[in-house]
Amino acid sequence: MELDSDGDDGMSKNREMNWLYQYQEVRRRQSKAEKELEQLLADHSLNPLANKLRSLAGKMASCEEAISNWRKKMKRWEEDRAGLRYHREEAEKDLYGGKITSPKELTQLEKKIAEYRQAEERIEEEILQAMYDVEEKEKELACLQKEAAGLKKELVKRQAELEGKRSALQKEVAALEKEGAQLAALLSPEWKARFDRLCERMNGVVLAPVKDKTCGYCHVLVSAGILEKARRGGAAPPTCENCGRLLVIL
Repeated sequence: MELDSDGDDGMSKNREMNWLYQYQEVRRRQSKAEKELEQLLADHSLNPLANKLRSLAGKMASCEEAISNWRKKMKRWEEDRAGLRYHREEAEKDLYGGKITSPKELTQLEKKIAEYRQAEERIEEEILQAMYDVEEKEKELACLQKEAAGLKKELVKRQAELEGKRSALQKEVAALEKEGAQLAALLSPEWKARFDRLCERMNGVVLAPVKDKTCGYCHVLVSAGILEKARRGGAAPPTCENCGRLLVIL
């Protein structure tokens, strides 16, 4: 920032008012940026998205657990079916091997074989149902994973946007602090102290430039006498009769 400090003595007082106005505007911009930064740092707009992702993660874990449990059951049923098949086939060998000739024993053996077969069929039905259930759960899991991937992508994007805004605001605040310090160093202690006293009471706006013969803050028409004083400048700028701001012509 280049600050022109050259000029004759007649302009020095007006120059200080110019610096003071610049200082005021820099402080206002800094205050606005700091408030925006504070809001961003306290931003909770991403919480619903993050909560939904956590909910989806729980549902996916539930699906994966259900799939795992069904597969464990299927494995046990496969082992049980293999055992039943083995015993049935051994019984069939005995039945058709000609070693057993007693009608009673043959009848008992046929009944046993039928029981083995029925047990196998029941297990096969259980396995088929489990396969169907696993397939449905896998479809559900795939839908949840797709939804979660989309939400995660959106969350990462929005987090990056927020971080970008925060970083830009932090840089802006730092630059404005530096510019404000440079301007403050150019002000006389008396004007700096007066400005600081009035600043809080006037919501950060102590000086108002005259625009089209009106106060730049409240936009009320400035009287001819006040306007002439503002044009002359000097160390005691006139005040707006309506809002009390110090009037300056820049």
